[in-house]
Amino acid sequence: MKLTNLLKILALIGLLLPVAVRGGSPSDLSNCAQRPLSDFLDAQGSTVLFFPPVEDMLAWTDQAFVYFALVDYAGLANDYVDSETGSSMGTGMTGRILECATDDGRAKISVVLNTRKALGFAQSVEDLFASEFDFLGTPTIFGVKAQDVVAGATPALGPASLRVTFYIDAPGDPLPDIRPAFQADAPNVRPFSIDFRSTTVGYRPDGTKARMRVQQVGTGALGDPAGEIVWSREIIDFSGKK
Repeated sequence: MKLTNLLKILALIGLLLPVAVRGGSPSDLSNCAQRPLSDFLDAQGSTVLFFPPVEDMLAWTDQAFVYFALVDYAGLANDYVDSETGSSMGTGMTGRILECATDDGRAKISVVLNTRKALGFAQSVEDLFASEFDFLGTPTIFGVKAQDVVAGATPALGPASLRVTFYIDAPGDPLPDIRPAFQADAPNVRPFSIDFRSTTVGYRPDGTKARMRVQQVGTGALGDPAGEIVWSREIIDFSGKK
């Protein structure tokens, strides 16, 4: 879930706390090294709060706070569907991780993750309020949840990209689950920037075909004790007949 707007609803149920951002920069590229993409992917989905038993991932709202969207960038929903049905949706991830030692002894991590055939769906924020934030029980307005796919529904799928930078205490330290790292009081992780984009093709509940586009871009200010991420893009929109 994204900080700026979802803080307004998820803080009400005690799930989110402010994030700190601190300084430090790589001294030069000679202090940088590649890490396996699995170091990031294996750390995702450490909680199961919103759509159990599917593990949690970042999700998004638009600037007007009308839509809530989730896109399976880390393959967590696909893993659940595969475990229940024995059939993958075809979700797959490629990318890279660059780790750069900083002058203060920490490390800046830059992750580039590209996902194919990522499950995506949207819900109405108004409906979520009405259901008292019962995410699993609130109907979708586009696409279907992983549980629906297990029951035989056709998934809405498409490509997604996630680019994120953050800090860890020291080079080689374990990487965090990025959802709580961006949304909880995680003093050993210093989030700095995030860029998420996806295009998902699927169906509305009335059977009409539609395309969901998500763009979310935010950057934190180094040295900002409040740790605020400033969002330059908070877009969730749809094309296709209603």
